[in-house]
Amino acid sequence: MTNSERREREPQPPDVATHKVLLVALALVGFVGCSIGGARIYYLWEIREPVNAAPKEFAAPRLQINDVADRARVEQKARAQLDGYAWVDRKQSIIRIPIDRAMALIASKGTEGYGPIEEVSSADNSKGKSTP
Repeated sequence: MTNSERREREPQPPDVATHKVLLVALALVGFVGCSIGGARIYYLWEIREPVNAAPKEFAAPRLQINDVADRARVEQKARAQLDGYAWVDRKQSIIRIPIDRAMALIASKGTEGYGPIEEVSSADNSKGKSTP
């Protein structure tokens, strides 16, 4: 049997110092234990009242009871805004007109319908006139 064969059969010595690894692991466990114990002692020493508050009863949720009626009401309000006349800004003589009327006015102007908006003269403002 040659030397190389003996080396292959013999167990190799560990390269890691086991006692140092165990010492570090025990030191870590001791440190964690001391930290937990210290936190517990501090907690008992400083906290004098109960930490957990008694549960309070929550108010009942405000649920949507009749979603069909709610939607109908919202749609009716939107339809009233689209189909009705109203002042947007009375000082600047800006009004809201029905959408069908606005589309008819733009269509009647042809290609000029998308041009700049005509200004209302101050003389017309004083008389209470506004452009349609």
